[in-house]
Amino acid sequence: MAMSRYYERFYIQESISVPTGFPPPGDVTFTLGDGADFMGVYIPDSSTEMLVAGAQGFRTRGRFVTAPNVPLRDNTVVRRASDSVFIRIIGDAKQSPEQAVSQVKVFTAEIRERPS
Repeated sequence: MAMSRYYERFYIQESISVPTGFPPPGDVTFTLGDGADFMGVYIPDSSTEMLVAGAQGFRTRGRFVTAPNVPLRDNTVVRRASDSVFIRIIGDAKQSPEQAVSQVKVFTAEIRERPS
């Protein structure tokens, strides 16, 4: 079964300007908002250590898988469309070899609170 059947919609979080209603120079403020949408999947680490860490309130890590053409890099934050969970990409991607049937990029990632 192709990996793309497991994918769901995500949005890259980008800095956007929001009008404040005040006259210049304070007429806009910047916040994160939805940018480009793409398909991917977050797979939580289900090791005993991660399950215990999650139960104690610590951030847990997992893997984030997407297509090779999606422009993700270290410290990019994405939002899952289905439940608005924020996920931060950690480090560089491991990409499948050219001869692989399914071409994917795999990142380490963690669930985050809404970034500011």
